[in-house]
Amino acid sequence: MFRLLTFVILLYFHCIVAFSQQSSDSIPAETEGESSVFSVLFKGNPGKALTYSLILPGAGQVYNGRIWKVPIIYAGFGFLIYSVQFNSKQFKRFDNAYHQRVDSLKDEFEGILSLSGINSYRQYYDKNLQLSYIGIGILYLLNGIEAFVDRHLQEFDVSKNLSFQYKTDPFQNVSQVSMICLINPETKSQKQQYINTKIQEFNNKVRFISF
Repeated sequence: MFRLLTFVILLYFHCIVAFSQQSSDSIPAETEGESSVFSVLFKGNPGKALTYSLILPGAGQVYNGRIWKVPIIYAGFGFLIYSVQFNSKQFKRFDNAYHQRVDSLKDEFEGILSLSGINSYRQYYDKNLQLSYIGIGILYLLNGIEAFVDRHLQEFDVSKNLSFQYKTDPFQNVSQVSMICLINPETKSQKQQYINTKIQEFNNKVRFISF
């Protein structure tokens, strides 16, 4: 379970850093020194959305104009909190019975469950309790990731003339996929160069597809 939680945390920071790096690549660095990870994560409107969601789950979604997502987030938290309370209560119940049976005392499951049966239920609810805590942590992180990524996608500048073309070369019997994007005149020249470079890289990767 600890490995799962560690994996989710690493995935969380990897996704945020990836989107932050993609955004920062389109704008030249103003200073020679490299920015720290946290300064990149919490920079600009995506950083604000992330901060709001980490302070109060759902606040980043409200900031992004996605209010309809808030009930979904809190429904998930409500279910997991209920799961924590239920499994905690059942675990304490079977744990007390287990220790009473070991100490040769009378317990509520006497004549109903054996010692191994009580221990099985005890371990079952303990496992569910730990998973419920992990689920709360995962949902909290996903809440921040969703707000951060959604804000990036909202601010991603894509021309209305963006299109894909599919062509077939009858002489070489191969197909070609092309991507065409017309940049608005008011867009900065440096950003134009960046987008054109990415488009060229895309075209080079998918230029020839053999049948």
